[in-house]
Amino acid sequence: MVGLGLLAVALLFGAANIWFWIIDAPGGGISLYDLWAKFSHGSLNGVQFVIEHYLWPPIWQGFQVLLLQPAWLIVGVVGLLCFGLGRKWEE
Repeated sequence: MVGLGLLAVALLFGAANIWFWIIDAPGGGISLYDLWAKFSHGSLNGVQFVIEHYLWPPIWQGFQVLLLQPAWLIVGVVGLLCFGLGRKWEE
């Protein structure tokens, strides 16, 4: 159920990206970074601080690459993984 829910959300994000592309909006769509910053900018800064100061700064750079991808792509991949791993395999 979680996988299908995430796939539905990814479909909505994809539709939003197409809409932003049609109206030629600056930025070209919704990234995961944009979503996180709109919902809780403080927690985004907190995670960045913890990773950079207590773990290893290059981890944040790698994580930022994922955050700058379109939201539909990341949510869709996670949804596909949840859907695929949650299926009962018959022998």
